[in-house]
Parts: sequence; structure tokens; C-alpha cells
Amino acid sequence: MNVRNLVILCALLSPLISLSEESILINGKPVECKKEAYNCPSYKGKKVWKRLNNCDEVRIVWNTCSGDVHGLDRDNDGKPCEKDCDL
Repeated sequence: MNVRNLVILCALLSPLISLSEESILINGKPVECKKEAYNCPSYKGKKVWKRLNNCDEVRIVWNTCSGDVHGLDRDNDGKPCEKDCDL
């Protein structure tokens, strides 16, 4: 099962089960939602956080963390990493 299908499955099952942030993994590590920790794939700024590798990872972080704690939606239109992904 690829990451996209897993995200869709989690979205469908989320009303039925409770997944904690710690149970969702990216590259084998739990998704960090308590602080700004991720950058969009094309980010080339000075802040050195974990760069998300692809749109599937952006979608996982966006759907796992409540609110835009990572600043992935710079223009606040509800679309994270617009330069990289059409979510």
C-alpha cells in the first residue's frame, strides 16, 4: 500500500479509530506536531527544519497536525506547499 492510499484509508477510518501523532510515521519517525519542524519540498530558506520529500509527506503532516503549526500554508488559503503540491 502506498502512502497516498494509506492517507485516504486513515481519513476514512478516522471517525472510527483514534490515531495519535506518534502512530503516524514519516521516514520511520513520528510526525512532529508540537513545534514548527517541517519545510515544503522546494523550501530554500535559512531555517533548517526537516524538509518534506514529496506531496504525500506534505499531506500526511497537514492531515495529522491540527492547525498550520509548520507554516506550510504561507498565504493562509488552506493549501499547503502550493509551489510543490496541488492538495
